[in-house]
Amino acid sequence: MEIKIYKGGSFLKWLDKLDDTAARRVMDTIAKVQEGNLQDCKPLKGAKGLYEMRVKTSSGYRVYYGQDNQGQLRIILGGSIKRDQTRVIKKVKKYWEQYKLENKVSRKDLCVPLRM
Repeated sequence: MEIKIYKGGSFLKWLDKLDDTAARRVMDTIAKVQEGNLQDCKPLKGAKGLYEMRVKTSSGYRVYYGQDNQGQLRIILGGSIKRDQTRVIKKVKKYWEQYKLENKVSRKDLCVPLRM
């Protein structure tokens, strides 16, 4: 399973603001998903193709992604803590629509590889 980060999303800015321990936990959770462990993932209600990855911490970190290429590619769009998720999910939905519109032109330039 391939995971990439959408350049037009807010994930990298959000991740950069986290302390080292929190960022490491987020990346560890993403690595588990990349290996196929989806137990902490669930679809977002009312948002076709969008999912939430839950990071087990006291702050309740969330990573939001869309599935592309028949579910073989996960596009990370944004991240939040539990209390900010309503606001961030609205943005993520816009990022996903933007990705899908741009995606018709060229998939290659829209995302960057995930580096662990």
